Parts: sequence; C-alpha cells; structure tokens
Amino acid sequence: MEIDALVKIILLAAAPISELRGAIPYGILVAKLPVMEVFAFSLLGNFLPIIPLFFGIQSFLNWLGRFAIPGNLLSGSSQEQKIEQRL
Repeated sequence: MEIDALVKIILLAAAPISELRGAIPYGILVAKLPVMEVFAFSLLGNFLPIIPLFFGIQSFLNWLGRFAIPGNLLSGSSQEQKIEQRL
C-alpha cells in the first residue's frame, strides 16, 4: 500500500472539481491499486469536506445572525408583504 498514492486519492476525492470522477481512475489506472481499496479511500476523501460543514453550520449561522440584513433580502417578495399587511 503506497501512502503517497492514497493521500493523492483522498485529496482528489475531496477536491470539488475532480471528486470521485478523478480519484477512482487515478487510483486504478495510474497508481495501480486494488479497486476496492481505491473505492474505499475515494469515499473517505469525498466525505471529508462534509464533516466540518455538518458540525460547523450552526456556529456559522449564529455568527452570521449578529449582522443586520438590509431590507427585503430574505423576507420574500414585496407583493407577499403587502398581502400580509392587509390581513
């Protein structure tokens, strides 16, 4: 098992441009590693960016909530607001 090739597979799978479409062919055709090993490490690398997003999204939204949002940016169309005001 070549550690250098496995690290490249994980990084290729984590990159938004190549993801699994780049990591799996690289591992099989270039690095000459077994298919199941390449598949497993490609999936691992593909899941890596999700972990910080999953656990950090609430902290990010709390931080973002400290800032004022101007006007009708997130509240929908002005037509909907006029209807709500009439009710």
